[in-house]
Amino acid sequence: MRSAVVVLAGSLLAGCISVPAILAPPDAPSQDANDPPVPRTLIIALDAVPFESAVKAFAESPELARFGDPVPVVSTFPSSTTLAFTEMFRPVGLGTPPGYEAKFYDASVGRIRGGGLMSYGKIEFSWREFFDWKTDGALRKAVGYARPRAFSRAEFRRGINAFLSSDQQAFYLYVGSTDGVAHLAGPEAFVEVLTDLAAVLEEARRSQPSFRTVLLSDHGVGGGEPLRNVRAPVIDAARAAGLRSAGALERPGDIVFVPFGLLSSFVAFTDPDDTHRAVRALGRVAGVGLCAAPEGTDGFLLVDPEGEARLERRSNAGRIEWRYTPDGGDPLLWLAAGLSANAWTEDSVVFESTVSGARPDGPRRVAEAFELVRNPATIVCSTAPGFMYGAALTEFSGRVGVGRLRWTHGALERDDTLGFVATDLPKAEALRLRPAVRASELVEILGLDEPSLQPSKLRQQLTGEASEAPP
Repeated sequence: MRSAVVVLAGSLLAGCISVPAILAPPDAPSQDANDPPVPRTLIIALDAVPFESAVKAFAESPELARFGDPVPVVSTFPSSTTLAFTEMFRPVGLGTPPGYEAKFYDASVGRIRGGGLMSYGKIEFSWREFFDWKTDGALRKAVGYARPRAFSRAEFRRGINAFLSSDQQAFYLYVGSTDGVAHLAGPEAFVEVLTDLAAVLEEARRSQPSFRTVLLSDHGVGGGEPLRNVRAPVIDAARAAGLRSAGALERPGDIVFVPFGLLSSFVAFTDPDDTHRAVRALGRVAGVGLCAAPEGTDGFLLVDPEGEARLERRSNAGRIEWRYTPDGGDPLLWLAAGLSANAWTEDSVVFESTVSGARPDGPRRVAEAFELVRNPATIVCSTAPGFMYGAALTEFSGRVGVGRLRWTHGALERDDTLGFVATDLPKAEALRLRPAVRASELVEILGLDEPSLQPSKLRQQLTGEASEAPP
């Protein structure tokens, strides 16, 4: 969750959003009279809309039902916007972020960077500049977290207005205020939010009926009851293991935690010689679901309160395979999925066996947690259901502003993990034949890597053309 301080700042500005009417589209670009019209494509990326919420909303809305049933999208681990969009849009040029969140440990300078209002726009996170339209400015986003549903309606209209006013063949739109809906109201609120989106889309189609649409979200949201913070027991466990919580890795025994908001995941940085004792100490804390750390070449040590396991990855004849060796525990629920221990298993089999379970596609997501950022952590942890991780001041500020937090994301768990995708593109049928789709597969499956559907920011880099989307 974004900092509760930002939420409080936003509450002071509630009610200052103007919501314009849907604009008429610009004149269509000229074309040969004998050529059939080519429908434009609108890609709407929604932050933190869970798969199950999409299923309910689509069942109730005729406008959304035109897309067919939504398909679950398996997010990254941690299940967060920065990582999910990095994974999703790398095939069309999205760059690698410096860290997991806007506040991160920068190994090149040996300290924590970012996390504040002043630094937000100064540190490059490529996904922020990827979209043709999104709400810009930390102050304006604060308003969104104060009144997320009202702000999401405004974002729908403003973003779709920008699409209708442009002449781009493919237009990428990001709606961030739905993340506020997720954290503050929970998944049930999304039925009404997606109904609002359906109404705006229906109105837009009266102006420009032929455009096609992709609706997708980056991850889900988990919780329900007030979440308990594991930060204090995690730091206590590190101290009991002989580690010192520090702001930089200056001497053996230092461990750097980088809290950002209130999430159901957290990362830590240690000296390589301290990794084993650190991951074992953190992974066994009550309220932690599991912790993982790289071990050897393409191997990973996994620890949970019940025991541990080792995960290995290899490429065999161009295909990825996994081997899982339990040692008193089953952190990835590999055995629970019916997979054999100590045997190399094809990646596709692992995906199909785990995607309907409590920790979908766990092996791949754990491995890629150390590959999707320029400053990978030494240890990445997922909290257990009902728990979160964050700084005490952030938790206190949140309670003052909105009460105890009941919903968040980041964990390896199913609810946190599954976003959704739905579309009326020609390749929709191939998508709906799948029980679920990895975020990394979306671009190829939907054909968004075709030249006419690539994002304008990528075309600008390749051709030097300027985007004409209004702000």
